[in-house]
Amino acid sequence: IELVNYLRWLNPLLEINGEVKSVYNYDLDNTDFIIDATGEDCITKYLNSVHFDQKNNSVLIISWVHVDGLYVSSLIIPGKNCADYTTVYKNQLTNTLSDRTTLPRRNSCSSIYVPFPIMLSQYAALLTTNCILDYMNNKINKTTLYIQNTQTGEIQIKSFE
Repeated sequence: IELVNYLRWLNPLLEINGEVKSVYNYDLDNTDFIIDATGEDCITKYLNSVHFDQKNNSVLIISWVHVDGLYVSSLIIPGKNCADYTTVYKNQLTNTLSDRTTLPRRNSCSSIYVPFPIMLSQYAALLTTNCILDYMNNKINKTTLYIQNTQTGEIQIKSFE
């Protein structure tokens, strides 16, 4: 809901809706975008499978705060013919880039205590917005991982086949 409010603030003419509802009871076949900001690996895997089983060709965006809070990431999967979350996750685990670009543990939000300040969630929301804008401006046509350093603001971008 907060992302919807922020996007409406950015562009008051935007037609966008958000609902608070269990993801497991929601029909996602008629969506343009699915945005997973839960930080829960089981929900991410579920949404990834639903995304690739949908009747339409929506865009899936998965955003999270790294456990150490130094980075936020957004993974955008623009269509069914793109690399999925599991493929990217496996690729990142064996990748030769620095440790900061590997996908972190994703269950940090499942406990009562969240190990980072709310400001980092706002960084992740802004990075998600950046992904949406890049997609809308035709800059993304394959699965792309954005990683932003929350200290410097630097964004690294990596695409996957």
